[in-house]
Amino acid sequence: EGTFFIKYNDAALFPGMLMLEASGLEALRRADCLAVPRVIRSGIHDRYQYLVLEWIHRAQPCPQFWEQLGEGLAALHRH
Repeated sequence: EGTFFIKYNDAALFPGMLMLEASGLEALRRADCLAVPRVIRSGIHDRYQYLVLEWIHRAQPCPQFWEQLGEGLAALHRH
């Protein structure tokens, strides 16, 4: 129940790609420096692999957006 972002592709053409992306997103979330969507589920169904992500609603950037983004990216690289 809810709104999600779903990525999918042909599992034979890109084996393991979305499962690796799920691992990378989880590592970015653990760093806790930037907003990163939570991985809901990843897997394979028939010939497709899929990645279901938390939906992050778009918001109007605040005046400090670029400064905060830069600080978040710097913190992520330090991590």
